[in-house]
Amino acid sequence: MEGFTPDEFYDTIEEHRITATFLVPVMIYYLLDAPRASTADMSSMQTIFYSASPMSPTH
Repeated sequence: MEGFTPDEFYDTIEEHRITATFLVPVMIYYLLDAPRASTADMSSMQTIFYSASPMSPTH
């Protein structure tokens, strides 16, 4: 991916059946807050690595 948007991320996961990815926390927050978060097919995803800053336990 050349950039990041939640819809493009979800499309890529669904189309290519991605099993692992590396994200920074702000990207994860965008994904969780996106309207597609509840309908996207993330069944292939097994591992999400993150780094760069701690995750908020209340998000």
